[in-house]
Amino acid sequence: MNFTKMISKVRWLIGLLSIPVFSIGYIKYHYNVTLLGIMLIWICNIWFSMENIKRRILFLMLNITQFVFLIGNPVISAFRGEEWWTRYWDFAEHFSVLVLYLSLIAMYFGAVSVEYYLDKRKLEAVRSKKIANYEKTYMPYIQFVAIAGFSLTWICQMVSGGEKVLFMRGKDYTEFYVDFVSQIPYVIHIAAAMMQYFMCIFLATKPNKKWAFGVLSLNIVSTIPSLIVGIRNPLVLACVFSFIYYFIRDALGDEEKWIGKIEKIMIAVATPIGICLLAAYTYIRKGAEIATKGIIALFLDFFVNQGTSFNVLSSACGAMPYLPERKMRNYTFGGFLDYIFHGSIAQKFFGASPLPDGNNMINALESNSFAHNFSYIAKGKEAYLSGEGCGSSYILETYTDFGYIGVIVFSFLLGALLIYALHLLKKNLLIFTMVLVSLMKIFFIPRAEALGWLQFIIYLQFWIPVICSFLGAVIVRKLVIIQKQRSEMK
Repeated sequence: MNFTKMISKVRWLIGLLSIPVFSIGYIKYHYNVTLLGIMLIWICNIWFSMENIKRRILFLMLNITQFVFLIGNPVISAFRGEEWWTRYWDFAEHFSVLVLYLSLIAMYFGAVSVEYYLDKRKLEAVRSKKIANYEKTYMPYIQFVAIAGFSLTWICQMVSGGEKVLFMRGKDYTEFYVDFVSQIPYVIHIAAAMMQYFMCIFLATKPNKKWAFGVLSLNIVSTIPSLIVGIRNPLVLACVFSFIYYFIRDALGDEEKWIGKIEKIMIAVATPIGICLLAAYTYIRKGAEIATKGIIALFLDFFVNQGTSFNVLSSACGAMPYLPERKMRNYTFGGFLDYIFHGSIAQKFFGASPLPDGNNMINALESNSFAHNFSYIAKGKEAYLSGEGCGSSYILETYTDFGYIGVIVFSFLLGALLIYALHLLKKNLLIFTMVLVSLMKIFFIPRAEALGWLQFIIYLQFWIPVICSFLGAVIVRKLVIIQKQRSEMK
């Protein structure tokens, strides 16, 4: 038997074994057995990813964040001998393990199905000659306009971040969500919001390694003000995005070696150190002592603290009947609905009222943000308005809107998309850019909005950099040609 096929069969065996193991635990209310079933399907997903990591890197990354945010907490608690299932009611824990298992197994079948489809049809990304010729002609000019736009907007981003740092002097990080009101000109905010879009346009042009490293490093630097304020997610996502971009360039067969020995050593060393520092930061930003007996305890503490999203699944189960009722309530597409009905266009042309930033009664009762609606119910009015929150999860949003079928369908499509995305990168520059923008947020959805990673497609802040880069490239090229003609005439 072929070794590859044998490995594949073992993986399928592990996945299939998870079904009776989970079912027995679920029926008998043996929660450690259900957790074993969840771990078996998760291992199946990781195994599948590692069999062809260049093709399945995005699927791998999401499963890693699934462990960090949803699985790690109960797993570590189980190994410590804790009865992690007694934190909430039986029906709540029953709900949590079920939706988590359904999501993981649906993701697996989605990934396997789309890969089988691509291989069976032997589909290749088709680039029309017109698009290929355009990109070949204008690529250097698109790079120039994009890097110029990135440089300008990066400065605006740092100005915006600096204002937050100045505001936080002598304050607790929760006060930022309640009291912060920006005083800098609105145009700077708009420009700052375009920074990462210009960055993705530039990176989609496939610049050389040195230029890409510089831009990605500046993107990481731009998250430092948020870290100082007490928000870790932008820094983590920026680092993950940098790693993914390097891996993508390697997977696409670039002439340069993007992940060599130096990069592998850096990843191996930086990952555990970064995890420990992030765990320590949880205590530091609260002004508390670092509660740990050593590096290993701090390392495990990271997964316990980050894995509180599993507790969110359980607590949300009891809060769902009390969520605010509205005619147009939908959390899965909540970001789209709120932008359409409360965004800048709706405000300007239809007199719509805006949704203020931070924790407030408008977001708590009128927005389609599950995080705000649920936090208001779970924490209570006083705690919510003082800056406390629970977060969200794509599992909760899809379940609230569409039930178990919603969780299964969304997870299936998610798994399929994470495999198909690398196929899309070969089509054209715009699609490459859109995939890169999506990758900046999609790995965070186990504890964030279901479609938050896709909302950029309706934002003017995205389309303005795209239009500026493509149209600007045409103008710059014409100016260069005119200058050359004048030089030749002289």
